[in-house]
Amino acid sequence: MPKIDTEYTQNAICPHCGCEQLDSWELESGEYDCEFCNKPFIVIVNVEISYLTYKAKLEILKSEKL
Repeated sequence: MPKIDTEYTQNAICPHCGCEQLDSWELESGEYDCEFCNKPFIVIVNVEISYLTYKAKLEILKSEKL
């Protein structure tokens, strides 16, 4: 049986049958049963955070007056 890729996927993947859990966005880290084969597996949710910054309008106006 081929190895099922379950690491850093867009959705949780059952390590038993390979079924993609389509409601993964609702999951928290913990134990769940597969929607297809009903076997238990552990989910660890990884969250990536990024930031966007820009100059405040007041600062832009001050630099334009110089």
